[in-house]
This record gives sequence, C-alpha cells and structure tokens, in this order.
Amino acid sequence: MRRYVLNLIVPLIAVGFAFAGIVQAQESANDGYDPPPGDCSPTITQGNLGYGGSMAVSPTGDVFVLEAGAGCIVRIDAAGVGHLAFGGGRRSDACPACGVNLGNPAEVEVGQDGTVYVLDAQADRVFAVAPDGTRTTIAENRRSYYRALTRDPDGRLYVLDFDQVFRLDPAGAVRVAGGGGADVAAGAPATSVRLDVTAMAAGPGGNLYLVEKRRHRVLRIDPAGMISLFAGTGVDGESGDGGPATMANIVPESVAADDAGNVYISVEYGHKVRRVDPAGIITTFAGRGASAYSGGALGDGGPATQAAFSFPTKVAVHDGNLYILDEGSRPRIRKVDKAGIITTLTGGQR
Repeated sequence: MRRYVLNLIVPLIAVGFAFAGIVQAQESANDGYDPPPGDCSPTITQGNLGYGGSMAVSPTGDVFVLEAGAGCIVRIDAAGVGHLAFGGGRRSDACPACGVNLGNPAEVEVGQDGTVYVLDAQADRVFAVAPDGTRTTIAENRRSYYRALTRDPDGRLYVLDFDQVFRLDPAGAVRVAGGGGADVAAGAPATSVRLDVTAMAAGPGGNLYLVEKRRHRVLRIDPAGMISLFAGTGVDGESGDGGPATMANIVPESVAADDAGNVYISVEYGHKVRRVDPAGIITTFAGRGASAYSGGALGDGGPATQAAFSFPTKVAVHDGNLYILDEGSRPRIRKVDKAGIITTLTGGQR
C-alpha cells in the first residue's frame, strides 16, 4: 500500500490566489446573477424531487436536497414532507431565505446551527446562508473551478478545486490538503500528488475520503496527514465482497462515513451501495445490482440488499441511518434504517 505525507501547514498567503478568504460583509439576496429557470412549488405540493445531484442531512435529521434546475434547496422532514428552505421563491416571514439567489448550486452542506453552505458552480464560490436568509461568501476561486464540497463534524469545510483540496477552518484559516502536483511517487508530500477527485466526504476522527471515480478507487487522508489507498484496485468492475476493500474492484460515485467507522460508497451504474467496515472489509450494503429504471419493484419495506435502485448518486448518514439519493427517471430519497430495512422517504411520483 502506498502512503504519502500531507502538508497541512501551508500558510494562507500560499493559497491566496485560489481563495478570497472570509468575507465579513453580508450580501444581499440577489447580486446580479440570474436565478435558474424553474419553480420549487411542484416539489412541495406533489412530493416530487427534481434533478440536483446533491443532498445533506442536518444535525436534527432533516434531509436537505438540492433542486439545481429550480435554483433552490428543499428540506425534507422526518415524515417525508418537503418544505422550501432556500432560494426558488420570494422572501416571507415564514421563509426568510426563500428569496436568496443560489446562483447555479452544485453541492450543499448543513452546519450545526442550521447554516447551509452552497457551492455555486456559476460563480465558482462557496457561500453560507443563515436561517434568517443572510448570505455570506466564504471562498472564491480565481484559478480554475470548484467541483465538490464537504464538511466535517468539527465545522471545517473542504472544497475541491480542479485538482486540489483546500480546508477552511472555522476561524478562517485556509490550508492545502493535497493535490496540484505531478505524478504520484512513493513518499511524496500530498501537495505534489496529482489527484483526480470527483467527490469527497469528511468522516469522524478527522478522516477525509476522496473518490477518484475515473481511477476506480477511494483514498483516505487520516488525522496525521497521511494519504493512502482505502478501497479499489484501480480496475473497473464490481467484485471483492467479503474481502479487503483494497483488493476489490469498484466504480465509486460518492462516499459517506458514519460514527461507527463504516464507510458507504455509492455505485451509480451498478445500482447499489457498498460498505467498508472498520476492519477494512467490503460488502454490498444496499441494492441487488438490478435497475429500477423501468419501473420494477423497488423492494421498499424489505432488506436493503434486495432493493432495486435507479442510479444512486449521493449518500449521507445520520444517527445510524443511511440516506440515498436515487436519481433515476423518478428521483427519490431512500432510507436504510439501523435494522437494514429500506423505504422511500420522499419522491418518486414524477
């Protein structure tokens, strides 16, 4: 297994060309960007989900789903009822953040205090929207473009640039976490490692998991700043259940980690979710590998391993439950509870 040292102490000035830093001034709801066409109202009234590709679970267990086409974020409560939370409408006393312009939102994360963090792919920036609707830009890209966003339990944000990962501490300090270099070589610092990350997730204990979909693997950065292979052989395919994750063939789409040390990897075109346990053993956690795209039986109410998916993309965990954005022709949020039973939380009516 190859391991690489990460440089987590790069001073802010070294990365100032890529980040604007923390912006103290509050922004207005609309700064000149035209909101995307669409309307979130059908989502709320009909229980439908649009196409977005991003989802996050709040500390209270509400699921926030990005409706990219309508430029809004919908909050799904425990009963599966949708509520317009941010963007896509007009401000009101009942929804002070509904008029906030989200630009071209591509990723969403939720903080402990209910603040929602949005990656705006149109302006290549990350901003925070407080529950009262106040929007504050916390990072802007002046070099290439942003591709992914995640948040760890300690409040640090990780932003994926074209080929680098940056960490934003709550106090405003910015650190290079890895990437931006030449070809990988054994023992090389992470800042000289060439990354091809397409998604990422921060787990408990300071671990950061990086999905390299095109390289058919998942990497891990541990709390000591070491980067290593976590899952995958670099070979396209789906194999290896019951054995070490580093010897399994995978095609990862997204990743999430729970408090118990389990890591979940969605396989979009394999129509399943795989799990790597704390011992490093990989198994299929949800999905039988069959597509539900044609409208077949979903398997709701039964074991998750027998369920049919239709291109599962984003995964998230909260309190032992796994949430899956099943983004086929009828997008829906699926939930696998602690007993391994799968249900549809909302969506699927389009």
